[in-house]
Amino acid sequence: MLTRTRQHYHRLIIKLLKADNPDVMEHRPELLAQHYSAAGEIEAAITLWAQAAQQASNQSANAEAITHFTKALEFIQQLPETPGRIHQELTLLTCMGIPLVKIHGYGAEDVVHIYDRAYTLCQQVDASHQLVPVLRGLWTFYLSHADHQKATNIQQQLQQLTQQVDEPTLILLGHQITGFTLFCCGNMPQAHHHLAQAWDLYESYYTNTPRPSDVSELGVTILTELAHVLWFLGRPDMALHQSRNALRFAQTTGYPYSIGYALIKNAWLYRYLQNAELTQTYAEQAIHIAEEKEFLYWLTHGKILQGWSFAMQGQEELGISTIRKSLKEREQAGMLRARSEHLAMLTEAYTQNGQTEAALQTLNYAIHFSDTQGEQFYRAELYRLKGALLVKEGGYKEAEIYIEEALQIARTQHAKIIELRAAITFGHLQRSYGKPEGFDHIATIFNSFTEGFDTIDLQRAQNLLNG
Repeated sequence: MLTRTRQHYHRLIIKLLKADNPDVMEHRPELLAQHYSAAGEIEAAITLWAQAAQQASNQSANAEAITHFTKALEFIQQLPETPGRIHQELTLLTCMGIPLVKIHGYGAEDVVHIYDRAYTLCQQVDASHQLVPVLRGLWTFYLSHADHQKATNIQQQLQQLTQQVDEPTLILLGHQITGFTLFCCGNMPQAHHHLAQAWDLYESYYTNTPRPSDVSELGVTILTELAHVLWFLGRPDMALHQSRNALRFAQTTGYPYSIGYALIKNAWLYRYLQNAELTQTYAEQAIHIAEEKEFLYWLTHGKILQGWSFAMQGQEELGISTIRKSLKEREQAGMLRARSEHLAMLTEAYTQNGQTEAALQTLNYAIHFSDTQGEQFYRAELYRLKGALLVKEGGYKEAEIYIEEALQIARTQHAKIIELRAAITFGHLQRSYGKPEGFDHIATIFNSFTEGFDTIDLQRAQNLLNG
């Protein structure tokens, strides 16, 4: 059949579909897109493929969304390279990045290729508003690869850009990205400043206003990140309160990705609180969603948390193998962010199983990773864990060096909860020397807390001071 004849028949089919079902464009855009494509109606086909892709993305049908976006991008290459076409391609690329991240993770090569292409297009036209999501995509990629220098450079560019626009969502995004970047680099006070400001602005802008899905997801992100910073700053009760709020908020949105994210972050916070049972509960809920929706990033996070909880509850071998398997999967997918903390969790599992040599080797690698990649937020705890392991092995002099370094890092970062842990470890070391004055520092830090007195960390400090 001649191409012209075939195209004619497809135009007839389009007319019949529209006549029989006036809502077909709204409810089955992918069906019309197929016929417009075959009919050679390129611009209409692109619009419908994009519409079908966005619908699929909104319904968390991410693989389907990627397929439809890919079709639209293939057809757009057939159009003349005008400014309008460039803007249209930019929109398609940035929208496609979202389901790509959800399935393959932030560190996938497909993700960076999409955003690199979008960034190139941004240089060809005036696209300041479209540049923001493009830079965000590149920021997430480099942060996922634990390339904190490149991530920080992009964050600074983003912060400057969002300060120049009068768009609430972009202003929020600038504060969120700045806050989380600062957290990863160990600047807890400034991280808190930006994330708290982001949440205040979010509430003032969107409390009584309908929110699109991306804005709701941003709100969940801000709250969960704020909760983690609060824990490091020595506000465990407020951290738990905000983390629970984030989960409730995510559940009201109904967006699976946000719910999975909030579940992971709740599991993470309960790990900080050393509650292995609740860590496992929330991690396994997140794993269930991640497996169903193919969210690789949350799946591997959840498995690591699940493995840690196994080890802390007497299933050490299962816990170790679960963590190691997920670490390997994350490395293969380019997901290296928080690797220093993940390795610390594996260290704790080895320690729980009596494998001190393996624990020390893992911790040495974690410290090396933290130092070389600039991932600073957990660095003080890594040094404290190394000191605690050396104490067990009888290497008191070397242990003292690591614990004192942990104390110094924690003070610099204002990570008060880690400083308390390091002071407790240092107190035990001093007691082994017969120096009870080692507990003086514990008292000073403990007395600066205003909440969290029922947490394990503060109870341990209290027991030491009372004993």
